[in-house]
Amino acid sequence: MHYQRFIYLTFLAFAAIIGATFRSATIALLAGMGQPDTMVAGVLPLSTLVGILFGVGSFFGGLRSRQAVVFTDEVWVELFKTKWPDREETQNSTLIVVVATLVLAGSLALFDFSWATITEHFLYSGG
Repeated sequence: MHYQRFIYLTFLAFAAIIGATFRSATIALLAGMGQPDTMVAGVLPLSTLVGILFGVGSFFGGLRSRQAVVFTDEVWVELFKTKWPDREETQNSTLIVVVATLVLAGSLALFDFSWATITEHFLYSGG
């Protein structure tokens, strides 16, 4: 493994997402059944405990999967090979996107105004 700390960080982020998803699903399930989100041992709500358990399980489950670890390592290797754009290239690309967006927005506004005028003339002309 070339990037072990990044692999741990990736699995930790994945576990946090899984935990939050299962916590939300538990809250929705309890609400759908008309049950309150009760405290477990007076410490944590049931939904939070479920989220933590699934998050921790997915973290260690991911680390135990050789395929997942190798794939994540390969992704990080390729990511570090990426040539990121410099400041000037980023500014030029941003300017192109902003100008293109403004031109497209102006075209759509003109089209919308034209059709609104035409339909208003035919629909509300009284004849």
